[in-house]
Amino acid sequence: MILKISIRKILAALIGGILGAVGGNIVYGLLINQVWKPLVVALFFLILSGTIFLSIWLFSKLLGDFDYFMKNPINNKTFKRWVPIMFAAIFLVSMLLEFIYEIGGDFIASQPTSYIFALDISGSMTITDPNNQEAEAVSKIVSQMDDKFPFAVYTFSDGVKCVEKMHKKTDKDNDKKWDFEYYGMTSMYGVIDEILNDYEKAQNDNSWVGGNSPRIILVSDGSPTDGDLFGRSSFNAAETCRKKGVSICGISVVGADQELMSKLSENTGGKSFSIYDIDSLYDSLNSALTAKSEGDRTLISYRGFVANDALFCVLRILFLFVIALAFCGIIYLSNAIYKDWKLIFITKIITAIIASCMVEFSIQSYLGNEIISRTALCMLIAFSILHTIVSTGSDSSDTTKTIDLHSTGTLEGRKKLDINEI
Repeated sequence: MILKISIRKILAALIGGILGAVGGNIVYGLLINQVWKPLVVALFFLILSGTIFLSIWLFSKLLGDFDYFMKNPINNKTFKRWVPIMFAAIFLVSMLLEFIYEIGGDFIASQPTSYIFALDISGSMTITDPNNQEAEAVSKIVSQMDDKFPFAVYTFSDGVKCVEKMHKKTDKDNDKKWDFEYYGMTSMYGVIDEILNDYEKAQNDNSWVGGNSPRIILVSDGSPTDGDLFGRSSFNAAETCRKKGVSICGISVVGADQELMSKLSENTGGKSFSIYDIDSLYDSLNSALTAKSEGDRTLISYRGFVANDALFCVLRILFLFVIALAFCGIIYLSNAIYKDWKLIFITKIITAIIASCMVEFSIQSYLGNEIISRTALCMLIAFSILHTIVSTGSDSSDTTKTIDLHSTGTLEGRKKLDINEI
């Protein structure tokens, strides 16, 4: 038997990974907030295993490798037995590891000692809020706050403006009305930086009255226009807030980057809210005053603010490595080339390490896009170096020239290998 690397099989595996990512992301998005999370994650990997298997198997069939492999009755029987076992193993292992990953990690965040309202007044708000309800909602919230409770108000568009400096609420604040002019871009990171700079400056000159746990209530209907291409700005903003004890509660009005707002909130001990109508802003603002991170997480999504974060980092890398390695059987059986087993196993060890570290690094360390990260994960899981048969050296119809999955471990199998030189 003469083998050569099959570019078509390798591409087929990658196509299977992409198809699995598309199907898995759709199912994940639809069910993650509706169904038990370990089941949703298990379905994600089951879909991926199905698309990878079918893609490789189809090309193995077209190239004749699968038919050659199945001529041996023992291989035929073993294939039919082990394929469903491999699918079941991936489903059950991923469900179990996801269940373990969600255990514990409860984090008790400090109660906010002051509120800092950061309000989007970019041009898109003219459509989102034609009646200036944003200003009215904040005014109403301020009027209902306890006397002497500290607060501040900032706005952001092309630039950042401090409308109300941090101070303790007085009776005069009950009657304040703001009228914002909507225009320009969305300097979301700019307003966070400005707030943190003012916070540090006031602490240094002993004029800060907002306590040790200020909360930024961030309202926006769009994506930041002042960040970097790779999302490092979001990570830096969240990390700085966390170090200074500042929490963020993001309120995403329709059109906002909900994933980003969620990560900024969850990574600082706050909680995000999403509304589809500006009329609901007041209720969300009211909830954001005291909401705390619940530490929601899955193996393939952002991990909220948790205790022992380093432990969950290690667990995610380890668990995703195990799940990715479990795909060896699916790839091997669909490939139908006996001698590829060791090569597939070695390749999967390498790609499993890269894939598991990549997810933790991209989603957690960079607050990257989860869909892109999951797609990259699927492609790395799918990738393997695969061969195809180009010559059998003699009559390929002789079934004794095909080796079953287990016979090489026996004396009879070794004799068969020596005689036929496969």
